[in-house]
Amino acid sequence: AYFNLTIPENLEQEMALPKLNVIVNDRDLGDNSKYNLTISNVENADGTFDIYPKSSQGRTQVILKVKNPLRLDYDVENESARTFLFEIIATVNFIPVAKTMIEVHLDGINDNFPTFEQSNYRFQVSENAEMGTKISDIYAIDRDVGKYGKLKYILRGFGSENFITDADEGGLFVKSNLDYEHQKSYSLSLIARDGGGRE
Repeated sequence: AYFNLTIPENLEQEMALPKLNVIVNDRDLGDNSKYNLTISNVENADGTFDIYPKSSQGRTQVILKVKNPLRLDYDVENESARTFLFEIIATVNFIPVAKTMIEVHLDGINDNFPTFEQSNYRFQVSENAEMGTKISDIYAIDRDVGKYGKLKYILRGFGSENFITDADEGGLFVKSNLDYEHQKSYSLSLIARDGGGRE
């Protein structure tokens, strides 16, 4: 038998793997129907999951639980680290009598907020700066991979119509003519919003 399932990356320790229905059945009676259950790592699964019960007899539903939730991180550069492959082995008197392969894939969730390096920035710009002049290349970082890590930038605040940001790359640029006599400073908010709506 072969089981292939996808789980969210935010399962916590001792949580059971959802949508996994593994049944071990031994039709022998009495002591002959007793067996032990273990997990054998095939690829990337060492120490990640645990099996319950460890021993049983007759017909038993097997539950797999998270042993080390730190291993369940979708936001890694190496994509192969998002897949776990292992076998469930039933043994009688230390002799394997049955086994099944389990393949577990991680599904990413939006578990990281975008962050700027600093919470406040102060810049200076000349009042005769031309339209399009770059004031700063300020940007945020989001550890999520894929759509949840893709950021959009929005500029808000009183006087923000005089400036502009790049919706995809961030940064701060002059949009219109500035007049020192009219207004000497501006307080703006640069917002980074990720693919899951976190700001």
